Formats: sequence, C-alpha cells, structure tokens
Amino acid sequence: MRFPTITHFQAFLVALISLTLAVTLTAVEPVVNGSFESPVVVDLSGYGLSPTTDSWTLTSGAQVGAPGNVYGTPPAPNGDQVLIMQQGAASATQSLTLNVGQYAVVFQAARRTGQIQPLLIQIDGVNVGVPITAASDAFASYRSAPFTITATGSHTLALKNINLGGDRSIFVDAVSIVPDNSPTPTLTTVVNGSFETPAGADWVFLNSAGIEQNGGPYGVASAPDGTHAAYLQGNGSLGSMSLSVNLTAGVTYAVRFKAAQRPTSAAQQVQIRIDGTPVGIPIAPRGTGFEEYVTDSFVVATTGPHILAMAAVDASGDKTAFIDLVRLETVDRFWVGGTDANWSTAANWASTSGGSDSVTAPDARSAVTFDGSAACTLDVDATVGSLTFTGACTATVTFGAGKTLSVT
Repeated sequence: MRFPTITHFQAFLVALISLTLAVTLTAVEPVVNGSFESPVVVDLSGYGLSPTTDSWTLTSGAQVGAPGNVYGTPPAPNGDQVLIMQQGAASATQSLTLNVGQYAVVFQAARRTGQIQPLLIQIDGVNVGVPITAASDAFASYRSAPFTITATGSHTLALKNINLGGDRSIFVDAVSIVPDNSPTPTLTTVVNGSFETPAGADWVFLNSAGIEQNGGPYGVASAPDGTHAAYLQGNGSLGSMSLSVNLTAGVTYAVRFKAAQRPTSAAQQVQIRIDGTPVGIPIAPRGTGFEEYVTDSFVVATTGPHILAMAAVDASGDKTAFIDLVRLETVDRFWVGGTDANWSTAANWASTSGGSDSVTAPDARSAVTFDGSAACTLDVDATVGSLTFTGACTATVTFGAGKTLSVT
C-alpha cells in the first residue's frame, strides 16, 4: 500500500500508515552466540554454571548460567541460558566483522536482586557511551550509544563490568548489533554550566558540594572546559547542587555533562532530577579522567522555569564525583525545508519552529512537527517518535517510491 501525499488535515492517517508500513531495524547479526546457548551448560558442579561458551572469551567472573543456576537468574528472554557478569573484573569479548557505518549494541539485561553493577560496552577498546545499569530484576531491553566503524573488517566487541566494589552482578542475554541513524543532538549550555563563576551565583550547593579549581586539594584531572569543576561528595552528608532552567512543555530533553571520580576514592554515583523526579538511574563516573555522560530523556508538562538537580547518592566512605560542562540536549525536529524537499537533508530540519541550525534528520526518539508550508519528500525510510501537523500547516509530505514512515 502506498500513500503518495499527506496534508495537514490528513495527519490522522500517519498512525494508520505506520501500522501497515512500519520499518523495523534489522540486526546485522555479526554477533555469534549472542544468547549464549552454545554449548548447553553441563552441570558438573551443582551450580549450573560454565566458564566458557562458543565464540566468546570470558574472564574473571564472567560465566554462562543454565536455568536454575545458583544466582537465581530470571527466565532468559531468548533461549534458556544467560551471561552472568559478577564483580568488577568480569568481561566477555568477541571478534566479529563489521562494514563501514554507524551501529548500536542492543541487548537484554537484568540486575541481581537489586544490585547495581554497570555494564560498559567497548568496540576495539574504545568506550561506547556510558556504562549501562539494569533497572529491574527482570530482563528488559537496552541499547548502547551509537558508534561508527570507519574500516570494514575484523573488530572486537567487549562487555565489561565497572568495578564498584563488593559482590555485584548483572545478567545479559540476546546481544546483537543494529544499524543506528541517531541524529546529532541540539545542545544548550545551562547558566554557568562549567562553574567558572563563584559558588552561589546561580547554582545552589548543599552539604558536601561546591566548586574545585584546577590543581586543588582533591587532585582531580583538569576541567575539560575552563579551570573549575563542581564536586559532589558523600562522606556522611550527601552533596547536591541545583539550578533553575527554562524548559518547553512537550519537548524531549536529556542532561549531558562531563564527569570524573576522585583518584583516591571509589566512584560516587550521581542522581539527576528534574523538579525532584529522578531522571533514569544514578550515573557513576568510570575513571579519573573527565568523560561524557548523558541521562535518560524526559519531558515537562509546563513551559517555564524548572529545577535541575544533581546529587551524590552514596554517603559511605569518602567518595567524590566531579562535574563539568553541564548542558541540555534535545533531538526533537521541526521541518523548515528551503534547501530541497528531501527528508534526509539536514538543512531542512531545525530544533525549533522556523529555526536555522541545520540539525540532522529525526530518528525514533524525535518528536517531529510540521508547522509551515514547505513541501517534503520522504526520500528514505524513516522512523520517528511522534508526528504532528499543526493547524496552520499547509505542507504536504510525498512518499518516494517504496519509502515508508513509521511512528513509534
């Protein structure tokens, strides 16, 4: 079925079209034995575990568990067996072939009875996004940040635990790699997001929190933007900081920042909140050098000032996290046209109505709005989070031959 043109008063057809013409990302499937089913675990120890599995190299606390294993893993989402990653040194690696392109790692994960054990994904030894922590004792789907392959050939996928100390485990299953066309986010630096003005000028610091200058007593790495960074410390009182930010109702946001841990202490986890509501799970800096982190997405119901807060969550011991370059990002898109009529042309899209920032085309996370008169041709298959034609819109969307549009 093909619908050649959509006008604003036919917007209700988009949902119907998405049902019949939905695009499903198909796994490239270079990952062999991604569900850890081969070979079948032969239980010689009574624990239901095996330290080896086909096509993967398992080290230091990584094992494959059969149903009924001693860890009490929840039912596997794909097959019967799962990967168990216990304690800080556990890793599972596999060599595979990838073509040039942009990809993401998708997998299922569950935590062990409420334990927090972040899982770091690497390609060729390079970190892919931030460590991912399972949010439930039951298996759920997770997706890594996108990564780019610049040379076709053999590459190494690694799954690694982040050492937070103690006996912590995460369970993993159904690992695969899929194409990824995530748009470049639009970033907005918040007021004093690099903490270059004195404490109290805009951010409100409570308990063990404040601003550290490069070369200060904590011995933290130099700030990535300017000469100062904020610190959030446990040590008996949980440090926190907050800032009033202006947000627009209905826009999908995330908080992006750089963070590092104190060289002489274990990692301090940081919880981000908007108006007191947690945004995803706490984030633990994975090293003493500043690296980029991004929260889950969130939407506010009202336009205007809202409170962004970042707080330490672990009061045990002297654990400190350092924060710098705090920004807000959004991947929502407005069609402005003007360059040509093609959906795939970056210059036809903006992050605001009538804008001119030439962001990339939308993806499955994006809320897409048509509110003008410029015509659009769907020259590629596309998936978006939502699609809105405003009452003032006179634009048409014409489907190219065989192209499909899906609204998730």
